[in-house]
Amino acid sequence: MAASVDPARLVKRYERLKQRRSTVDVRQQELAEHIIPHKAVITIDRFEGEDMTEKVWDSTAIHANELLASSIQSSLMSDLWFALGLRGTPDTMKDVTDWLEQVTERMLQAQKQSNFNAEHGELCLDIGAFGIGCLFIEEKKRGVGEGFGGMRYQCIAPGSYAIAENAEGRVDTLFREYKMSAVQMAEEFGEDALPEPVRTALPERPDHEFDVVHAVYPRVGSRAVKKGAKFMPFASCYIEKRTKTLLRESGFEEFPFCVPRWSKTSGEVYGRGPGHTAMPDIRVLARVKELTLSSASKAIDPPGLVNSDAVFGELELRPSSQNPVEGEPSKAWAPMESGAKFDVGNLIIADLRASIQHIFFWEQLQLQGERVMTATEVERRLELMRRVLGPTLGRFESELLNPELQRQFGIMLRAGALPPIPEALSGQDIDIEYKGPLARSQKTARLAAFDEVFQKIQLIAQIDPQAAIKALDNFDLDALIRDQASVAGLRSEDLTSIDYRKKVRDARNEQQQQAAKLNAGTQLAEAAGKVLPHLPALRDAMGGANGAPTGKAA
Repeated sequence: MAASVDPARLVKRYERLKQRRSTVDVRQQELAEHIIPHKAVITIDRFEGEDMTEKVWDSTAIHANELLASSIQSSLMSDLWFALGLRGTPDTMKDVTDWLEQVTERMLQAQKQSNFNAEHGELCLDIGAFGIGCLFIEEKKRGVGEGFGGMRYQCIAPGSYAIAENAEGRVDTLFREYKMSAVQMAEEFGEDALPEPVRTALPERPDHEFDVVHAVYPRVGSRAVKKGAKFMPFASCYIEKRTKTLLRESGFEEFPFCVPRWSKTSGEVYGRGPGHTAMPDIRVLARVKELTLSSASKAIDPPGLVNSDAVFGELELRPSSQNPVEGEPSKAWAPMESGAKFDVGNLIIADLRASIQHIFFWEQLQLQGERVMTATEVERRLELMRRVLGPTLGRFESELLNPELQRQFGIMLRAGALPPIPEALSGQDIDIEYKGPLARSQKTARLAAFDEVFQKIQLIAQIDPQAAIKALDNFDLDALIRDQASVAGLRSEDLTSIDYRKKVRDARNEQQQQAAKLNAGTQLAEAAGKVLPHLPALRDAMGGANGAPTGKAA
């Protein structure tokens, strides 16, 4: 039986997790101010539309992170970026493979019809800058009996959520805080569930906002036999923070949040990314750029020296300023030369920009230069990118892609948006195979090995054809061809099943045997037709040889 929810305890736990996150918030605020200025509202409240670029002196880090985010998204989640398969599935289970392809197509179609690309773009920006991101996955709201409502994705803003890990190091608990107006809360939870302050504000101040805490955590103990949202593996509780009023309790079959991290230091929960590594260079670049621009303004419009008998005080070094000095009356005004070393500043700026771009993998991500690259060159760049980002891509798969697809599959299956499951699938493990550009680059080694081996066999065939034929006996050509077709991206429906292939080959062999028999009979008849006219002479010759009478007079 599900334990009763204590909203006060949940809010208290959230405050503890939030306190542990306080240092992370300070660092993320600084990262946002220099890398993603429009998200620099983590520790500072801003008005909507307010300028947030006051600390940005150079846009190198902003551009580099945007390029990294778009490259990761396009390399991992573009077009037909995944496919479902079975672990060790024999090709004879064609009905199962066809079902898996239909499921894959429906899942991809659901993503295209949702805000999948927009929210994943924001998520990739967060991962590059902060080393962590958060994605909420749910089904769109639908009425009773309306069928599948579609997928909805939401990138949760940094600084608005607190997380905790399970014993395996996976995030399975998340608290997030956000604001809702009184009218929004009434629409979402119903007026009966609202606390008194919200109900009071509803008629007079419907747009007045209140703090809402959403807590998602695993329910303790084994799953109950009873059905319903309150007995699902993960609890979902909405609480009005000030009054600690439980607005709604429900649940999820799967953990609805994906929290990918670029890398994670041992003992820490929140990730670290390229933004953390580049931050010292970003600070120095901002300061050098500020000093260079300040010196440039003085060089363009320098302060001047003016003859005056008056006593002057401190020098004024602002552009166009004037400093009275004693001098010759004929020299009424002279510019003050600052002696700024712009060449030194430019060298430092160029070096810092290159360092920041290198940290954000600028060189590996630039797939096109001044000319159009060949397919081989693109594949080599992708291979280099895969090697550089190897550990990070592995973490992305385990913390983002796998749980995200499992969540979507579960939602669509329960909503009846997938074809009926074939009986042959019972007891089978479904695997996810990624087919994005980076995933395909991992398989190009098999294609290259196939081509290299058979090119060598062709060279052998030119010298000794029989030796080449014997070499082919070492390969299961059917298995090789089917594997190459799969690596190249062909669908299972493009290939025949092994049973059908056997029937086709048996029929072909039978036709060949019948043709051979018919050909043998034809050849025998032709031979007989040629022999028949000579049979009398042959018979006479055979009789003479045996001493028998030939039937002719001596």
